[in-house]
Amino acid sequence: MLIRPKNQAIRYPLVQLNHPALIRWLVFDIDATDAQTRAEDRGCPEPTFIALNRANGHAHLAYWLDVPVYIAGVKSAKSAAFYEDVKRGLTHRLGADSNYCGLLAKNPLWEGWAVQWLATRPYELATLNDSLEPNNKRPRKQPEVGEGRNAFLFDALSKWAVKTCLSMKHKGMCEEIFRERVLSECLKMNALLPKPLCQSEVKGIAKSVSKWTWKEFTLEKLSAIQSHRAKIRWAKRERESASEPWIALGVCRRTWERRRNSG
Repeated sequence: MLIRPKNQAIRYPLVQLNHPALIRWLVFDIDATDAQTRAEDRGCPEPTFIALNRANGHAHLAYWLDVPVYIAGVKSAKSAAFYEDVKRGLTHRLGADSNYCGLLAKNPLWEGWAVQWLATRPYELATLNDSLEPNNKRPRKQPEVGEGRNAFLFDALSKWAVKTCLSMKHKGMCEEIFRERVLSECLKMNALLPKPLCQSEVKGIAKSVSKWTWKEFTLEKLSAIQSHRAKIRWAKRERESASEPWIALGVCRRTWERRRNSG
């Protein structure tokens, strides 16, 4: 946590990418085995870089902003609010850790991470915002009582279990180990609820999710789903490129109109 000269800091696995008063990087923490493909699978803009933990598949996804967002001072209140909206929207869309504060991020220059450099140009905050739906940016609360907690835990665990199941099948691991991991993850999720469920309910949810997921999800089904998504995505891009030229250029509409008007 010490502030060091840049030539020393880049040797560490974790670094502080942003200045305390301004944001140049939007970083998202994804604690899931599909972190590397999460942006593509969920229709999010291509990250500037992905720093992947080879041991567990978890990663930090980072977006580089062309204009920094100042978060200190009265004059920056409006831009800071817009930044928070976009950050919250991408957090929900990516399924990233909403409790991650963003202070320290995986250093993309550290050789211990598997790093992918993707987007070659910085993003305007408005461009990232254009990729989001209004419901992505709405604040979300975890259910506290009643059936809502069961449904919340079941849905969250199911999404996690699908990717984990496919990854384990790909590695040739057995169903028993998968059931143990599902139960462990279910216990972790339950512990984060304001009013956790009793252990017998947690075990019941974990058993139901693990049994159904292992039976229904196969590598063949995943391949078919990804192929179908790719066809839909490319067809959508072709339609958008024809009717909305700013999308093909990777900028927001306001930027495209400003450049067109200025010649």
